[in-house]
Amino acid sequence: MLSDKIGRVPTLMLVIALQLGNMVLFPSLNSEMSFVLGVALAGVGYGALLSIFPSMTADYFGMKSYGSNFGVVYTAWGISGFMDPVMASMVVDATGSYAIVYTVSAVMPGIAGAMAFLTKPVNVQKLKQKGVLAAAGVHPEFSKFFMGNPRCLGIGVFLSGGITS
Repeated sequence: MLSDKIGRVPTLMLVIALQLGNMVLFPSLNSEMSFVLGVALAGVGYGALLSIFPSMTADYFGMKSYGSNFGVVYTAWGISGFMDPVMASMVVDATGSYAIVYTVSAVMPGIAGAMAFLTKPVNVQKLKQKGVLAAAGVHPEFSKFFMGNPRCLGIGVFLSGGITS
């Protein structure tokens, strides 16, 4: 697996850059073949994220509550996968154009890429010392997730997960 060789975050950044570039180019795809290639590239990005997120979840939050933690990540991905097409169809119905949809679909992986630079493993020992874990009342590894931390992997999943779906 590529992420085992070059690291999780660099692989995530590579896939997000691939998605961003694909969405930027999508409005200029004017033949069936170019559209098929764009959709195939979107599928590659989707599949790559599907393999990166479980590994990142385990690496960053540990195996103790892996099922619950990955459930939250995968739920965020599922919500975005549902909401993106619904919102896109509403925008196209209102404007008659896909231009805004493609622009937003290019900006969102850009935001996710910026967030990937901020992604850091949760240090459970430091959180215990600060008393954050006891106050959260949720799975210890995900207490920061629910407390609005901008380095949250789930928000990055939400921003990048539905873009190719």
